[in-house]
Amino acid sequence: MAVPWLVLLLALPVFFLGVFVWAVFEHFLTADVPATMEQRTKLRALHCVFLYLLTLGNILEKLGICSMPKFVRFLHDSMRIKKDPELRVTDLRFGTIPVRLFQPKAASSRLRRGIIFYHGGGSVFGSLDCYHGLCNHLARETDSVLLMIGYRMVPDHHSPALCHDCMNASIYFLKALETYGVDPSRVVVCGEGIGGAAAATVTQALVGRSDLPRIRAQVLISPVVQVFCLQLPSFQQNRNVPFLSQKFMVTVLCNYLAIDLSWRDAILNGSCVPPDVWKKYDKWLSPDNIPKKFKKRGFQPWSPDPFNEAAYLETKHMLDVEVSSLLADDEIIAQLPEAFLGMIFEKLRICPMPQFVCFMQDLQLLKYDPDVVVTDLRFGTIPVKLYQPKASSCTLKPGIVYYHGGGGAIGSLKTHHGICSHLCKESDSVVLAVGYRKLPKYKFPVPIRDCLVATIHFLKSLHAYGVDPARVVVCGDSLGGEIATVVCQKLVNTPDLPRIRAQILIYATFQVLDIQTPSFQQRKNIPMLNWSFTSYCFYHFLDISPSWHEVIMKGAHLPTKVWEKYRKWLGPENIPERFKRGYRQKPHEPVNEAAYLELSVVLDVMCSPLIAEDDIVSQLPEACIVSCEYDILRDSSLLYKKRLEDLGVPVTWHHVEDGFHGVLNTLDMKFLYFPSSTRILNMLTHFIKGL
Repeated sequence: MAVPWLVLLLALPVFFLGVFVWAVFEHFLTADVPATMEQRTKLRALHCVFLYLLTLGNILEKLGICSMPKFVRFLHDSMRIKKDPELRVTDLRFGTIPVRLFQPKAASSRLRRGIIFYHGGGSVFGSLDCYHGLCNHLARETDSVLLMIGYRMVPDHHSPALCHDCMNASIYFLKALETYGVDPSRVVVCGEGIGGAAAATVTQALVGRSDLPRIRAQVLISPVVQVFCLQLPSFQQNRNVPFLSQKFMVTVLCNYLAIDLSWRDAILNGSCVPPDVWKKYDKWLSPDNIPKKFKKRGFQPWSPDPFNEAAYLETKHMLDVEVSSLLADDEIIAQLPEAFLGMIFEKLRICPMPQFVCFMQDLQLLKYDPDVVVTDLRFGTIPVKLYQPKASSCTLKPGIVYYHGGGGAIGSLKTHHGICSHLCKESDSVVLAVGYRKLPKYKFPVPIRDCLVATIHFLKSLHAYGVDPARVVVCGDSLGGEIATVVCQKLVNTPDLPRIRAQILIYATFQVLDIQTPSFQQRKNIPMLNWSFTSYCFYHFLDISPSWHEVIMKGAHLPTKVWEKYRKWLGPENIPERFKRGYRQKPHEPVNEAAYLELSVVLDVMCSPLIAEDDIVSQLPEACIVSCEYDILRDSSLLYKKRLEDLGVPVTWHHVEDGFHGVLNTLDMKFLYFPSSTRILNMLTHFIKGL
């Protein structure tokens, strides 16, 4: 009896060593570790261990002892969890769903940010214990209350169990935020890998749920947002990269979706999807949507194999939006939290948020009006786009110089193409759109200088474009409206140039001294331009440290003499009573000298044109000012309107009761179109034709 046990005892080390040698051989035969990757030796060693554990798990599964996923999860859940003295960690159950709550121990005078975290692992690996360290760091470093959700996984549970668990636990948490000291306006969903897919799906599913707090943002870390087009550049280039090879990913995908592995080739060659489906989603899945720099290495254009209907019938649930959230309808995607990938790309140092958002905005195809001739030009190094009515005319036309909005962070010639095209056609004018330099590389006052230079260039060559020198209008929305104002002020005393006939200022920014006006208090959480994005643009555009946030909110960034000097223009008494519902005037705290030294840029008239001297403002041309009720910047327009009127400058004012910041950009957005955008366009057209 002792002999068999002795043989087994001696055989086990040989068996484990043999499995490890096999894993090492498999790594060097199949894995591709790019030469550009850092610490390649460490990565190879880690991958060998990974393959070793997978191989052991597969052997145990073949022997009927336990499944491979359960074996691997047992091993990584055996790791000792380190306790953080700064956090309180509690294991709970929301119904039957296990969750782990991370709460900072330090007392806080206000409600904290909430993070809902969905772990990765392809529904095969990963667990609350496996991701404990990451969530611990997130909760501590961001001073947030973090809830990590432990969902059901394969082999016992398949799709859509994961999404249902994540959805149910998220709703449970959203309904009990007060219990955990979480600010309902700052709830973020976050996920990695398949957890990123869950975060995207949950956010989409909760769009329009008025009974729940709105998700503030979604942080998606290498998310799986589509699973049926597996020949994109990264799939071809990284098919043998360690940890998530193409073969392993397809295996995990089939297990998660309960698809027979015999359909693996049909999934890879695309024959499991009908031609009409490929055509429908090509606009989102085409490699043309991917920047060229990601296609340089080893990408070969690809087309799917002939359609296999039998494969389609068994795999068509890959097209469900719960599985491929990229395929959700436009009206859902359009309502998602802003910059849903941009900020995480910035945090990971992949690319800055403004650059990412501009890239996404500029993917849109431009619609050209047959009645308008559009020409791309450069005035020196500044890109401009010229819009001219196609119909010939024996008379000179009005000229409009348009400066787009976007807070110096987003917006471009493309995003405002539709607006400029409509303006050109409807007002029978020549429109010049200026493409100025923006964040992250260029800050104040570079965009304003670019616009001023381009405007002067245009004013000196009006005859070349058939423009009447007596009817030149400057026009802009948001930051572009501020730029239009500054350009007007700068050109007041330039007798060598044609005089600007009028200024059209659409929900513009005219001052950044006081951010406690009624509209800032009332509209700080309004979509499209909430306080979070406003402050992002404010700090980055003016190159101010966000660490001064609390000082600015208290008004302690400027001395009393400054507040007194400009009170006659900034005081709330300049705003009509009907706009001050729920407003509470807050006294300014004593000045913080260090803050004042760093923030005095807000007193520059190129930054706050509202505070320009009387002798400049009184010479400005007549103005058309558009304000929107649901806009954090509403009061800026009201204050500037009064300033102009007090100095005798004619003002045509249009207040859009159902409008919001950026609504004009919905002109050509079909079912995302808002009627108030057409009303604004008609107002502008009527004003221009009356000049």
